[in-house]
Amino acid sequence: MESQPRLWSLIPVVLLLVALQFLVYGAALDSQFLKYDDDVYVYENANIQKLDAESIAWMFARPYYRSYTPLTLLSHAVDVQLWGNDPWGHHLSNLVLHSINAVLVFLFGLMIFPVARLATGGETPDTTRVSLASPEIADVIGAFFAAAIFSLHPVRVESIAWVSDRKDLLLAFFTLLCCMAYMRYETCRGTRRAVRWYLASLLLFVLAGLSKSIALVIPVVLILFDALLLRTRARGITWTTLVMEKVPFFIVSIAFGMLAIAAARGSQTSYIVTDFSPAQVTLNPFYSIMFYPAKLLWPAHLTPVYGPPGTPLMIIAAVAFVVVSGIAIAYLRKGNPWFLLAWLCYIVTTLPTIGGLSAGIQPWADRYSYLPAVSLFLLLGAGIRWLWDRFQRRSMLARGSVAVLCALPLVICGGLSMRQIPVWQNGGSLWTHAIAESPDLPMPYANLGVALEDNGDHNGALDMYAKAVGLEPHYADALYNMGVAYEAKGLPDSAVAFYTRAIAADTAYDDAYVNLGNLHVRAGRLDEGIRMYEQAIAIDGTKPDPYYNMGIALYTKRDREKALACFQSAIKRSAGYADAYHNMGVVYLDLGNGAAAIESFTRAARLGLPEAQRLLRSKGYSW
Repeated sequence: MESQPRLWSLIPVVLLLVALQFLVYGAALDSQFLKYDDDVYVYENANIQKLDAESIAWMFARPYYRSYTPLTLLSHAVDVQLWGNDPWGHHLSNLVLHSINAVLVFLFGLMIFPVARLATGGETPDTTRVSLASPEIADVIGAFFAAAIFSLHPVRVESIAWVSDRKDLLLAFFTLLCCMAYMRYETCRGTRRAVRWYLASLLLFVLAGLSKSIALVIPVVLILFDALLLRTRARGITWTTLVMEKVPFFIVSIAFGMLAIAAARGSQTSYIVTDFSPAQVTLNPFYSIMFYPAKLLWPAHLTPVYGPPGTPLMIIAAVAFVVVSGIAIAYLRKGNPWFLLAWLCYIVTTLPTIGGLSAGIQPWADRYSYLPAVSLFLLLGAGIRWLWDRFQRRSMLARGSVAVLCALPLVICGGLSMRQIPVWQNGGSLWTHAIAESPDLPMPYANLGVALEDNGDHNGALDMYAKAVGLEPHYADALYNMGVAYEAKGLPDSAVAFYTRAIAADTAYDDAYVNLGNLHVRAGRLDEGIRMYEQAIAIDGTKPDPYYNMGIALYTKRDREKALACFQSAIKRSAGYADAYHNMGVVYLDLGNGAAAIESFTRAARLGLPEAQRLLRSKGYSW
């Protein structure tokens, strides 16, 4: 029998795991922000540029960008305070979070492997063995390789190199801690300490949900733990007790579900899914579930946007789903619930992201597998643990062969990830790669156009938008972006034509209404501009820009009271809207309210608006 390592002796293993993350993903620190949500979430998000009580209240009070993720926004706000808008620091935060998650997967494996081993043998698990104090060497090896392959797999690159996927990193962080706390609760059920661990698990679940709403499935995962891993009923605990103790979790879960539905109102379903035939709609859940295991087994042709599969491939995926599920059930009948537990946990955590159900415009994306993949890699780690245990009494050569066999996928994954990181270096590299992988999809052309537009290449951008529209004539985003490009080139009539086409393609395209309104106001057609802003507000009243722009139009019409109300409405929707505060000050001056004007200018100055700062300085005020 091999000696058992003490907890302190695991420190080098943890340090090695973290070092591997920085070795493989260190190049991601030099990546730029992407005008692919990074602008909306971070460097153009006025609401996170200051970290105070008002901005924090704003984050938690309302959805943002068709999702309710206040804790994720808070993490971006903290980054802004630490690093400003230097992308290096924001990428560092992603890498640090991912490294911590790798360590948590390792520790989680050390907690569950001893219990799973007893459950596999048909015994009632001794939950007092849910401890990190004295793990077996085989447990350490299995948990290490599970965490290392999970964390170094090239499918993880998207979540690390793309700042905007902070939500998946935080979701996994709090979910893993929630499950670990629940396991500790099981070790001391019926004692005073159990209450603390139960409350800790519930709190961590709430934090996971505040990071990303798909955390709402966690209570189901905990019930699967009860049934298949901990075998709680075998210890005399009834299903009534198990379900009742999950009631607070389900109440929170329902609340997050309602918030997610409310936040996603008005979201478009991907045209890929809407173009499916009835047969494809039926097969799509099976394809979506099998998509990620296939990518984990064969991580080729990774891209930020995946195209639609053919019906034959979807049928193959459905057959594969049935086969894998059948194998899992067969193992359960043989007294091994571990396979079924990992498979069901994967399915449950994947369901909210299945194409057509999520609020996103992509039916499938590498980032969607971040949390669900944990159970599959822990299953792999259990297999490695079994191999090591089987060969532990044999020669050193036999055990060395097992170690080399396990290390080979680790080396392959690390190498593939290092090769994938430059793809995410900037918008040009990302979307050029996406076009090479999926030349028939319009979205990569449109997004490459945005990257070119951002670099001042209006003609190149227009070429990309035209290619996108050629592939999908009713592609509202590309039509809208063509309007933006023509507006930047000083061709307002062409811009109006394409904004109008974007609205015809998507009557709920509020940004197109706003830009049309701006063009009308600049041309002196104030009433028409105001009508466009009102249309935008009717579509989505959570955005501040329509109110702000309408305030300018109303002020131009000398309707100061209504203009003031519009600026106030803009601030309610964006606490960091410095221009709105400044214009409020201008209106207050016109209305003879000097004190309110100075207060408004002061708020604008504190938010960094130079015009307000110069004005206050000229009047002898500080801010």
